[in-house]
Amino acid sequence: MGVRKEFLQAALDEMEAKYGSIDGFIEKGLGVTKRNARS
Repeated sequence: MGVRKEFLQAALDEMEAKYGSIDGFIEKGLGVTKRNARS
């Protein structure tokens, strides 16, 4: 199994488009805040 660059880029592009950033995806999409990520 491997990772195809174009699939990874498509996922990153979708996170940016829908949530504004990867951090936005983590916080809004996954519900992980900076505070509970450190715990």
